[in-house]
Amino acid sequence: MITAHFSRCHEIRMGSPYQICSLHLTGKWTPDLGERGWQPLYCGSPDGRYLALAEWDTAENVPGFRVVLIDEKEKSVASSQRILGCCESLTWGDDAIHWKAYPQSQGLIAVPFNKQTT
Repeated sequence: MITAHFSRCHEIRMGSPYQICSLHLTGKWTPDLGERGWQPLYCGSPDGRYLALAEWDTAENVPGFRVVLIDEKEKSVASSQRILGCCESLTWGDDAIHWKAYPQSQGLIAVPFNKQTT
């Protein structure tokens, strides 16, 4: 099972309640995700196969994020399309990741991502 550890967290912008963090993964197999900006949010499948993370994607200084899905069984990493807003939560549902974002948006992303719905 892969576990996420966040460090060096600070405000994405001065006075913002949203944070940007460094990410360190531990487990038998962990992918190299490079140096990206992460929100300190994640969820995992009940069987431990999948770990979903929220990665900042602030193109042209417009808040947005992508959900990054790590599949420990297939040893693969997939990224969702860019979602506008600031991610507030990720939760695991029936073969889908539920996300909520500020300002007032929410959706589902089917797992695996090739069946994406929003």
